[in-house]
Amino acid sequence: MDPPQPYTTPSPQLQAYINKTLRVTTTDGRFFVGDLKCTDRDRNLILASTSEYRYPPVQEREQEGEGSGKVRVDLKNRFIGLVVVPGNVITKIEVEERGTSNARRGWAFGSFGTADPARMSIV
Repeated sequence: MDPPQPYTTPSPQLQAYINKTLRVTTTDGRFFVGDLKCTDRDRNLILASTSEYRYPPVQEREQEGEGSGKVRVDLKNRFIGLVVVPGNVITKIEVEERGTSNARRGWAFGSFGTADPARMSIV
């Protein structure tokens, strides 16, 4: 089997989502929600107006009820602004779909394909 060839141009699929809102999940479990401004041949993303979300440590999670097996998790978040997300740490990219109803957030995420399915799972 031939080794993967390096990318020579930015992904046309990602370029189609310039100025759209993306939710990008990274290998460490954090996710970023921001507007895609730029991408390059290595799939690095530049997001503007970005917020970072992370799950709290296990010790800070609340049990919802005895024996229920459910845990309440309040995500920690902070506004970052402009951020570069390296392509090699991205595990999932979701794109905002406007015009769909989602009572909790006011919008829903849809999916798009990927040029490198071994490196990213797009949902």
